[in-house]
Parts: sequence; C-alpha cells; structure tokens
Amino acid sequence: MLAFEGDGVVQTYADRLQAERAVLSSPRPAETPSRTAPPPAPPVKAPSGKRLSYKEKQELESLPDAIDALETELAEVEAVLADPRTYKERADEVAALTARAAALPAEIDALMNRWEALAERS
Repeated sequence: MLAFEGDGVVQTYADRLQAERAVLSSPRPAETPSRTAPPPAPPVKAPSGKRLSYKEKQELESLPDAIDALETELAEVEAVLADPRTYKERADEVAALTARAAALPAEIDALMNRWEALAERS
C-alpha cells in the first residue's frame, strides 16, 4: 500500500493497519494555521449625523405612493400591450406604449433607491 505523507513523501506499507500505526506513532508538528484570519471589516458608519430636512421627510412619506402608482401604471401598460386588439384598434399608440413600458422599470428603480437612501438617513 502506498501512503502519501507530508512534504510529498510516499511510503510503502504492507497493509492499511501498518499505515495507520505509522501515522499514529509519528510525531505530529504543531499545527499552524496556513492563513491568518483576515482583519475585521471596518464598521459601517452612518452618514455624518445629517438628519432629514422637512422636504426630505415629506418626500420619504410620499415615495411609497409614487412607487405604487408607477407599478400600477406599468401593469396597466403591460396589460394594454398584451391585448391583441391594441395592435388593431390603437396601432398608432403601440410605439409610445412600448417606450413607456421600457422606461417605467428604470423610474421605479430610481424611486426605490431614493427611498432606501432617505430611509437609511432617517
């Protein structure tokens, strides 16, 4: 039986029992960690104590409603575009509806990011 030992040494043993005895009887070097622990991450600092202004508080309170309105509008535009009659009856509006459906997710994301930023400061 061949056994690989530390430092790339290969030993030949008659059977597994002999290999286990050799491993148990050999002195083990003190285990040293191969890597040092990474330094702890610096704590996340809150913004420099700036509180929300009156306008920002009002904006924070109004953002959920604005986001809901845009999400509702997106659902409505997608429903209109999913209806085959739209392409027959309102063909001239399809390009504008498609552009609006493409622009709404970006607007929703921008409002969500603003809401998160203001909520963190409040």
